[in-house]
This record gives sequence, C-alpha cells and structure tokens, in this order.
Amino acid sequence: SVGGGRGRVAAPASVVSPPDLEDPLRFGSPRGSQMVRALVPLGPRVTLEGIAVHSFQPALLPPVTPRDALATSGVPAAEAIANDPSWDVDLRLRDPLPPATFANAPLAARVTSDLPFLGAEVGASWYRGRSPIPEVAASDLDVDFAGRRLGGEVLLVYPRLQMFGADAALEV
Repeated sequence: SVGGGRGRVAAPASVVSPPDLEDPLRFGSPRGSQMVRALVPLGPRVTLEGIAVHSFQPALLPPVTPRDALATSGVPAAEAIANDPSWDVDLRLRDPLPPATFANAPLAARVTSDLPFLGAEVGASWYRGRSPIPEVAASDLDVDFAGRRLGGEVLLVYPRLQMFGADAALEV
C-alpha cells in the first residue's frame, strides 16, 4: 500500500485448498474448499486460527495419456517406447481417493502475534493432510518386446503430508 502497511507475501497454510492445474487461466490457483474456520484470541496480541476441511480433495489435473506420461517420465527406456509409434501402450491408471475419515481430513493451524514495537506480525503454521498431487505407489506391467506392446496397471496414491512453517510481516 502507498504510505506503508503490513502484508504477507505468502500464506503457509495455503496448502489446505488444492490447486487447479487443469485450467490454463487459473493454473495454480486454489480451487477452494468447504471448511470450518475458527479464530481464538489467546491474549491481547496473540491469535490462534484453526481450519478443518471435511474431506480430502485432489488437485484438478489436466488429462494425460499413458504415452505422454511415459514420454516425460525421465526414464530413457520409457521415453523410447513413448516416442516410438509402433509400440502399443495400454496402461490403466487407478487413483482411488482416500476414504472420507477424520484421519484423512486436512487440518491447519496458525498462531500469530503482533509485535507493535517493531511494527511486525510473526506467525507459525502447521498443516496435516495429503498431497493434492498423486504419485506412483505400485505398477504391474506386461512388456511384450516382440509384439511391441506395453500394458498393465499403475496405482497412484496421495501421500500423507505434515508441514510446519513460519512467517513474518513487517511494516515499512
């Protein structure tokens, strides 16, 4: 703001809402989540903010063909198969969502304190949930080199995450 003011550049608890990676115009923007939010004053200059989301939501991802996934895998043999049009690639992806339980619900908390003698605000954050981006947990692949066919199934999972962060905002 003109004339000074305090403002955070990044919000450590922003991982609660999964990103939209599908829409090129909103790429990386949070999708938004239905959540419960509570602000609890802990003292004259200390506040606790808590957030609970009822269930895990993954990021919106663009559609990717199995051949495209192989081509960008970084594995030379997989890239060679993907770039050779004579190969038949028939991979089935399974990415089951974690069950809607409290253990899988994203939770976040942030404690902030105003430091008026410095014109600053300091905070500490905590997040417990799952990664909104899946990763490969297991694969059962069938490769027929003579028939030039790659088939099988790939299981994707959303790994658990626990993060801690700290931030400060200074008035200038």
